[in-house]
Amino acid sequence: MKGSTFLRCVALALVLPTAASAQLLPPVPQLPQPPNRVGEAVGGIRGALPLDAASADAWQLVRQSVERAHDLARRFPDRIELDRDDNPVRAGEVTLADPDPAVLELVQRAGFSVIESERYEDLGIGFARLRAPAGLSAVEATRRLGRIVGGTG
Repeated sequence: MKGSTFLRCVALALVLPTAASAQLLPPVPQLPQPPNRVGEAVGGIRGALPLDAASADAWQLVRQSVERAHDLARRFPDRIELDRDDNPVRAGEVTLADPDPAVLELVQRAGFSVIESERYEDLGIGFARLRAPAGLSAVEATRRLGRIVGGTG
């Protein structure tokens, strides 16, 4: 019996210091190893994000928007036409930013009529919405206004 008690004491002596030291020292966390190259990390992220699909979806939305604008202009030509950038605008109307009375007089003599004109004194800017002369598209009217306001018309 004394022999087995002795063996138990030896076994306990071998185990106790290890268990006690494991409890006293905080565990050291394992940090992830950085990739060898930045490209590997970026490549992993790029592969995880659907960038190609998002880009394709964005281009499809742009195409649909342009198609809708063209469709509106075809269906309602008396109310909607396309400007030089294919944006829908009111048919036969153009705007002038911050026109002075002399410019408004010039454009009226050229056949344009003022639909509305307003000045925002707080902002220091105004605008005028003009009806183009009969038969002029918004694009043609914009060109003509450019010549008038620019002094070449």
